[in-house]
Amino acid sequence: MKSLPGLDTPTDVGTKQGFSALLLIGTLMLANNATVRAAELPSRTAQTQAPFELAGYWVSLVTQDWRYRMVVPGNGEFGGIPLNHSAEKFSDNFNAETDDAAGKACEAYGAPALMRIPERLHITWPDNNTLRVDTDSGTQTRLLRFEKEAGKGAPSIQGNSQATWLPYAPSMMLGIPGAPGEQPDPALGAPPGGMPLGPPPGAAAGGPPGAPPGGAMPGASAGAPPGGLPGGGQRNGPGRPGPAAGAAPKWGTLKVLTTDLLPGLLRKNGVPYSNQATLTEYWKVLRVAPDLEYLSITSIVSDPVYLTRDYTTTPIFMREPDGSKWHPAACTLRSAN
Repeated sequence: MKSLPGLDTPTDVGTKQGFSALLLIGTLMLANNATVRAAELPSRTAQTQAPFELAGYWVSLVTQDWRYRMVVPGNGEFGGIPLNHSAEKFSDNFNAETDDAAGKACEAYGAPALMRIPERLHITWPDNNTLRVDTDSGTQTRLLRFEKEAGKGAPSIQGNSQATWLPYAPSMMLGIPGAPGEQPDPALGAPPGGMPLGPPPGAAAGGPPGAPPGGAMPGASAGAPPGGLPGGGQRNGPGRPGPAAGAAPKWGTLKVLTTDLLPGLLRKNGVPYSNQATLTEYWKVLRVAPDLEYLSITSIVSDPVYLTRDYTTTPIFMREPDGSKWHPAACTLRSAN
């Protein structure tokens, strides 16, 4: 049967309708399948991608600079801080009693100095992309935000802190030997710039980042096998199953960059930092036994106004089982904490 020009035969029409129906059904099936797969994928928030557990209570281990941290240094005690002449002059004229009376004691509890104060930390996740760090000394709060520009506020003593998970240890950047056998985790991506794996050339394979001078961390011998740390700062120690597909990576470091700081003090004897200072930190949890964990924070303060070069320190904390020893105290310039 012929059709008029421009008109389809009944057979042609039926074939096209059938093809359209099959195409619609196939599209719906693909869309439904994609929705199911998306629902099965793990939520890649900062908390779910954490390579180690930070939440909980931690106490300072004063293994470095005891003289400057456990007592308030006297005038002119600048040891270890690369100050310029302007900073030394500021410190020489500093009067702690005057600042205390003026309600300015918390200037010594800003982010560049806070982790060096003898104290306890309480770390929590108020949401999936923010870490909250509370201190009992000075009752300060830091918010480490993983979402860029989220909640960014005006300059303050704690500033604005941008947090990022890195797929490698700080040892690769700072020349400090890392945990034996540590490698970047594919779940977090390759190191930027083709960074080499493992300890830097010529580095000893001994202690972990932030280990006290002269040897291993206190208590590291308890349950630590020869040649390394069990678990390597991971969530999964020896004898524990590895992470399932889509679980948090086993390796990594927390990088925190803090800007928008108000002027403050690096030490309570008047050693200053300016509002142009920045703080870069690398946080790492080291698990040396099933019930023994350390938190090492490599801190780098840069200040073009008062420092001649970067000021680098490594405060160390030990995990506590609970908050029974938590003791909030107000800011003070009269005592070390």
